[in-house]
Amino acid sequence: MEYTFLFFLSQLVGQAPMLLAYVVGTILALVFWRRCPLPAKLTLLGLMLLLITSLVQSFLVSYFVQARVNFDWSHQTVGLLMSVTGLVGSLIRAAAFSLILIAVFIGRKTAQVSSPIEALPLMEPASRGSFEHGITRLPGT
Repeated sequence: MEYTFLFFLSQLVGQAPMLLAYVVGTILALVFWRRCPLPAKLTLLGLMLLLITSLVQSFLVSYFVQARVNFDWSHQTVGLLMSVTGLVGSLIRAAAFSLILIAVFIGRKTAQVSSPIEALPLMEPASRGSFEHGITRLPGT
C-alpha cells in the first residue's frame, strides 16, 4: 500500500500545475459568485469535476499497478481497467470542459453594430515634420 501512495503522489507532482489551476479557478468562481452566479456555478462545477477526476484517476492507476503485483492480475486485466478508467476520465473531462465553455458564453449581451467612426479632417499639419515624412497633400486641398 505504501508503494501505491508514493506512486500516487509522484503522479500528482507531475499534474501540479493543472491541479493548481483548478484550485485557483475554483476560488475565483467563488469570488465572482455574486456578480455572475450562473457562470460561476457552471465554472465551479466544471473545475471541481476536473479536479476530482484528476485525483481519482491518478489514484486508480496507482492502485491498478500495485494490484497487478499484489493480486497477480494479468497484463490484460490491468490494461483493460486502465483503458476503461482513461475513457471514463476523458468523458468526464469533456463534460467539465463543456460546462466551462458554456459558462464563458452564457448571459452575454448581443453586440451592437455601430456606425464606422468618421475620420476627422486634418486642417493643418501638426508639425512641419509631417511634410518630411511623406505627407505631400493636406486633406481637402
